[in-house]
Amino acid sequence: MSGKLDELVRRREILLVRSGGQRERLAESSERLARSLRWAHIAKGIVQKIKDNPAALLGATAFIGGSLFRAFRARRARRRA
Repeated sequence: MSGKLDELVRRREILLVRSGGQRERLAESSERLARSLRWAHIAKGIVQKIKDNPAALLGATAFIGGSLFRAFRARRARRRA
């Protein structure tokens, strides 16, 4: 009987060590998932803002487009000179 009890004690210790490692790996995976979900939440918020106010997107796009157009025009003028 003592042999069986010793075997159970050793088995329990092995399982405790193994479960501790699994808990650590699970915590690391959970943290990585949480970081990914934060970025997804931010992206979802941006998309929602654009859906709520499409004029803001049009204004930003027009501003960037105008800036690019002026930069290309200035570069082209410098090349010709």
